[in-house]
Parts: sequence; C-alpha cells; structure tokens
Amino acid sequence: MNSIDLFKLTRVRREFFADFEKMLSGREEKLNAKPHEFDDLEAFVEILLNHHISEEGLNHFYFSYVIPQIGKEFDLLRISPDMVMNIELKSRDVGQDDIIRQLQKNKYYLSHLSRDIYLFTFVSSEQKFYKYLPGDTLAETSAYDIVNLLKQQRNCYTEDINSLFRVSEFLVSPMNTPDRFINKHYFLTTQQKQFQKEIISSMSSKYRDEYLFRGITGEPGTGKTLTLYDLAYSCAENEPVGIVHCGNLTDGHIILDKAIPNFDIYSVTELDNRILGDYKYIFIDESHRIYPKEFKYLISIVKHNHQACIFSYDRSQVLSASEFSHDMVKSIQALPNFHEYVLSKKIRTNREIASFIRKLFNLNIKDKYLKYSSVKILYANNEKEAITFIKEYKNKNFVFINYSKSPNRMSPFDIYSNYESIDTHKAIGQEFDNVLMIMDDTFYYSPEGRLLAKAYSHQEYLYEQLLYQGLTRAREKLVIIIVNNEDLLANMLSILTS
Repeated sequence: MNSIDLFKLTRVRREFFADFEKMLSGREEKLNAKPHEFDDLEAFVEILLNHHISEEGLNHFYFSYVIPQIGKEFDLLRISPDMVMNIELKSRDVGQDDIIRQLQKNKYYLSHLSRDIYLFTFVSSEQKFYKYLPGDTLAETSAYDIVNLLKQQRNCYTEDINSLFRVSEFLVSPMNTPDRFINKHYFLTTQQKQFQKEIISSMSSKYRDEYLFRGITGEPGTGKTLTLYDLAYSCAENEPVGIVHCGNLTDGHIILDKAIPNFDIYSVTELDNRILGDYKYIFIDESHRIYPKEFKYLISIVKHNHQACIFSYDRSQVLSASEFSHDMVKSIQALPNFHEYVLSKKIRTNREIASFIRKLFNLNIKDKYLKYSSVKILYANNEKEAITFIKEYKNKNFVFINYSKSPNRMSPFDIYSNYESIDTHKAIGQEFDNVLMIMDDTFYYSPEGRLLAKAYSHQEYLYEQLLYQGLTRAREKLVIIIVNNEDLLANMLSILTS
C-alpha cells in the first residue's frame, strides 16, 4: 500500500471513492468505506484548503492503513525522516476519554519508527481539531497547527508502508520477550479485553459458586497464552496467583516467575496440594496436554479450596497418541460451573503462512490466491544436503524446529538433532519471526488430499501434529526443506504456484 494525494482522492464523487482509492494506493482489496468516512475526509481536506495548505501538503498520506495481522487501523498517516503525523477522523464528538485512549494506543504502535510523533483528532461535525499532549492529555488546536506541521515535513515516505510495520514489533510472547511483558509493552485485542473483563467479573462476583472453572481456547496465533498470562498478571496485583504450565518450563517462565510479585509458575510435574492451596486463582496453560491423573488431582484441589481455575487449550495441538486418546479438552468442557471463551482472530501467524498451512494439511481447501512470498520450499536429495540448508538458514536467523525425540526410541529425524535450535515440545507457547522445518518420506497425502504421517514402531508422537505445532510458531517467514520426497514436493509446489 502506497501513499496517496488526498486532494486528488477527494475530487471524485462518493460512488467512485473506494475504486479510485484502490487505484491510487495500490492496496490489495478495495476499502469497505462507510459514507461518513468519505464525508469526514472531504471535510478535513476542505478545511485545510481554506487555511491555505498547498496541494503538495495534502500529498504523501496513507489513508485507512491497517497493520497486517494486528488489525490496528490509522485514518491518516504521513511519515518523514524526522516526523510522523497521525490524524484520526471523527464524524461526531465521542468524548475526550475515548479520543485520548485511541491516540495513546496509536502512539504506542508508531513509537518504533523512532521519530517525533504528532497525534491529532478531527471532529467534522464541529470542525474542531484536538492535539494529544504529554501526560495523556488533550487540547483543542487549530487547522493552522496542522498546516504548519505538514509544511515542515520533507522527503515523505511514499513506498509500501507495510515495510515499516513488522509484526514482531507489536506481538508479545510472555516467554520469548518476558521484559516487554513485565513492562506491559503490549496491547490486547478488543476481543481479548472483553473476555478478560467477563472472566474477572465472574471471579469477583460475591454470588458465584464456591469454585469456578473457565476456559480460553482458539487456534494457534489467536493469543491464548498472552490473554491467560495478562489475566494472571492483573489478578496478581491483588492476590497471589499460581500458573501451571503443562510442559517444560522455558527461560522466559523462570524470568517471569522471579520478576513479578505474587506470580508463581510451576511445571505440571510440580503439582502439590500445599503449593496450589495457597492461591485464590489458578491458571493452567497448554491444558490439552495435562494427563488424567494430574487433572483429577488439580480439580480436587480447586474444589476443596474454593478457587477459581482458568484453562487455556487447543485440541488441535495435542502431540502424542496418549494425549489424543485422553482428550482432556472434553474433560475440561464437562466441568461444573464452566464457561468457554473462543478467541477467533489470529494475530500472530501472517495471512500467507496461515493460508499455506491450511492448504498443506488439506489440499482441497480453496483460499483466495496469495503470492506466498513469506513461504519458501527447498529440496534436498539426502540428509547431507538438508544439513547444508539447515546451517545456511540458521545463519540467516531462522529457528530450526526439529521433531521431539521419544526417550530411547529412534526416529528418522534424530540425525538432525545436533543442528536444532529447539524441538517441537520446547516450542510450545513460543513464537519466532523465522521458522525452518524438515519434511521427508514420513509424510504423504491420502487419496482425499489430507496430509498424513507414518506411525513408526514404538513412537508415541504424532508427526503430523508435531509438524503443525512447529509451523504455527512462525510469525513472518517459513522455510520447509523436503528431503527425498518428490511426491510431497509436487503437491507443495502446487500450493505455492496454483
């Protein structure tokens, strides 16, 4: 999406507006603009013209830009080497508190550009401008202030604005970036905040039952872990909270445990009545992986101590045959006094990668054509060539995710273990900008076009599930090395080129 000239854009009638804007900006999809949005923009341009703005001063704007994956929208942006101008357009006065909250959020998303940031709101019904000031305050200003700042901007950015907004600048993983989480350098989506509000209300109600069970679920990339941990962080401000991670603790877990008061993190293997009985709130992350014995024990503790227990889970991310057969999600959903919250919008995996993964696991899925520039397929004739590629891409800051090893049981992927950065179990709950994985003749397609994996003797893990776990850790780029499997290569190329 490129910058446009607002003067030229507002010369056309409303019925041509969306098509004309798409032509000028080069955005992929036409704007679904409401009539008042055209009117607000037209009013903004006219008032600046009345204050003697030049046509050049109305050029180089990005209109209605949305950060990919995040969904954060800006009405107007103008970016120069030393300055960022953001102007939000309102049809009516929505109140200063709402204006401040929006501009405060905008400031956060723009701060990574390392430029002076000027934030304004224009209310077209009143022909008024408001300026965001330090200390989260608001002051009415004039159109002349806007015009003068626009005149000061030189050499404005005009190219694809997406190159300035990398998703990794905004998405926070509590485990991967614990410092940013501790300092609350992140924002939740509207849906995440609403779910949290409802859960907190149910936990604090004096009329609630003696114990309480709630569940947070969603596909990979919907922000389950961040939602759960932020909720725990909020509760820890007033009461001690216990967090149980159903997997191995990472360095990030340990940092959070030590840095945040009233915020204790345990591995599921550390469950103990004495420990869990000390908390008013208990949070269970990756709870689809908990075993029946541990689950039964946990539930008895919660009921006995009249606690609130919040689970996060995703049935699609079970990794072993035993986890699949246990189906602990079904057990969670059957709990008394239980309510489930389903996160629906992916915020981690980019659109291309998400689409590719869907098609990879089911060739019959028909997504709208994408270029898949974020996905690359390499072909190695043997393991030696594959190792060469692994070394190359690790030097390019790719995280190589290998398949988890079963204790004392060999797998065809063990040969790559000396070169791995992380295995699929250690990747649970984490996310990475660039991910590299391997697929060999373990994988094949059924006649119905579904991706399957061989079941090796004495192997507990389900390789198609391990693959899914690893692939869905990627935020920006994904590389898959295919080793000596031309049928698989042909099918994957058909995804990328059809």
